[in-house]
Amino acid sequence: MTYADLIIEVEEKFDQKYNHGLPPLLKGNHDYVSSIAKVILFEGMFKRSLASDDAYKVLYSINEKSKLREYIFPFESSKVDKSLQSKSLSKIYDFYIEERKGEDSPLTALAKAGIRIKNQTLTERFMESEKDLISESEENMSFIDKEESAEDQFNIAVNYEFGQLGSVQDISKAVSYYTKAAERGLAKAQHNLALVYEHGKGVSADQQKAINWYTKAAEQGLPDSQMNLAEYYSRDNVGNFTEAIKWYEKCKDTEFKGKFQLGLLVHRGTGIDQDKSRGLRLLREAADEGDHNTKIDLADYLSYLMSDEDTTMTNEDFSDEIDQLTNDVIENGSDEFLHLTGVDYAMSGDWHKARPLIEKASSRLYPDAMTALASMYMNGYGGLEQDFNEAKRLLSEAIDLGSESAKTMLDAIDYRPYE
Repeated sequence: MTYADLIIEVEEKFDQKYNHGLPPLLKGNHDYVSSIAKVILFEGMFKRSLASDDAYKVLYSINEKSKLREYIFPFESSKVDKSLQSKSLSKIYDFYIEERKGEDSPLTALAKAGIRIKNQTLTERFMESEKDLISESEENMSFIDKEESAEDQFNIAVNYEFGQLGSVQDISKAVSYYTKAAERGLAKAQHNLALVYEHGKGVSADQQKAINWYTKAAEQGLPDSQMNLAEYYSRDNVGNFTEAIKWYEKCKDTEFKGKFQLGLLVHRGTGIDQDKSRGLRLLREAADEGDHNTKIDLADYLSYLMSDEDTTMTNEDFSDEIDQLTNDVIENGSDEFLHLTGVDYAMSGDWHKARPLIEKASSRLYPDAMTALASMYMNGYGGLEQDFNEAKRLLSEAIDLGSESAKTMLDAIDYRPYE
C-alpha cells in the first residue's frame, strides 16, 4: 500500500467517524476531534509497522495537501514550518508505537505518548539536542564552527511559541527569538513577529509594529504578509485601497482569496480605474483555484449584480453561472460545510439558497443538517409545507446517529401525534 492509499483510507475512516459518529458536544471539542484523527492515522501506520522515517513522510504528505491537515496539525501552515511540524508528530508516533505494544486502547496509548512528550526532562532534551548536533556535524564538519543561524532562531521561536519538541511554551522567549531572526532579515520570522504584535500574543498589541514587520516580509515576496497587508489597508477604518491593490496584485498568483478581493475592487472601480471585464475574470479565476467558500462568494456577488441593489449597471444574466457554481458546491462540499453555509443563509433569511445545501447534507445523513431540515419542516421555512411527521422522522434518524440537539427538539414536539 502506498502512502497515498494509506492517507485515503484514514481520511475515509475519519470522515465516517467525525461526520456521523460523534455527538455534537464532542464535535465542538477540537482537542478531542484532533485526537481521534491522530489515533486513526497512528493506528494505520502502526498496523503497517511503519518506521519513524516512513511515518514522517506520511505526516508531511498530509501536511502538504490532505483535508486531514487542520485536525492532525493544530497550527496554521503559514505560521509553522511543515517539516518541523511533521518531525514533531513523528516523534510522538515513536512513543505511540512503544505504548501501543502494551496498551489495547489506541486512545489511551496516544494519551500516554502525549504525557511522555510533556514530561521529558531537561537532561533528555539536552542529550537529544547534542545527538542532533553530532549527527549534523558528521554530514557537514563546518557546522561545528557555525554560529546560530536565523533559521535556527526561527525554529527555536516556533518551539517556544507552541510548546513543540519538548519545549515548554514560553511566548516571551518566542518573541525574543523571532525578533533576532527577523532583524537578520528572515521573512517568515518577520511575518510571525508581525502576527504576535497584531494580536497582542505575549506582548502589548501594536498595530504599527505589526505593519512594519509585515511590510519587511512582504517586500521580500512572502505571500502571507502581502495578503495580510492588503487586508489591513482594505479595512473600513483604514480605507487605503491604492495600497491594498498594490499588495493584492503582488500576492494574487499564490493567494486565491487575494485574487478574489482584487477582482471585487477592480470590478467596482474602488481605488483603481473600473474594469468590469478584468474584475470578473479575476473573480472567476479565484473561484476556480479556490475553495467552496470562494465559489459561494462568487455566486452571491453575481446574484447581487443581477439585483436592484447593484449600482454598477452590469445588465447581465448570470443565472446559469450561479446555478453551476451552486451545484458544484452542493455535489462536492463536505457535509459540515453545506450545513453551516446553509444555516448562514437561513439566518440571513435567504431560504432559497439555504434549502438545497441543508437538504443535500441531510441526504448524506449528517445529523446537524437533518436537525436543521426538521426545523424547516416544523416551521414551513424555505418553501416547504409544514410537516411534523417528516420532522419527527428526520429527528429520530438524527438521534440514532448521536445528535443530542435532535433529541431535545423531538422531546419538544413529541406531544404532536402522527397524522
